[in-house]
Amino acid sequence: MQLTLDLPKYKWKEILKYLTPHRDESEYVGMLCTAIEMTKEGVTLNQKIYTFLVSNGLPPHYLPARAVIAKQKGGPGLLKTIYVKLELSLTDVRNEYSKYIASNYKLTPLEVTNEQ
Repeated sequence: MQLTLDLPKYKWKEILKYLTPHRDESEYVGMLCTAIEMTKEGVTLNQKIYTFLVSNGLPPHYLPARAVIAKQKGGPGLLKTIYVKLELSLTDVRNEYSKYIASNYKLTPLEVTNEQ
């Protein structure tokens, strides 16, 4: 099965309307809602960082060390954006990202299954 992601904006808006009440029930639903919301406006550095972390299976609640970022797919490009294009320090970006996460997301524990 293949999921078509090139839906018109009005369809994504409709999907978001149905998912939003369930956002806090599952980390995956929350991530999908965030991804849909990000398409509504221009992508900020914090949104790029969030997408990068989630895409690489890293915890999205904090920005890891430079060495960890550099090893991931898209990491060198993200670091280049931070250091060269924006001329920011990783410490400053990490602090701003922490504020962004705290003000825009509700962190919920992962669902744990005991499979043996």
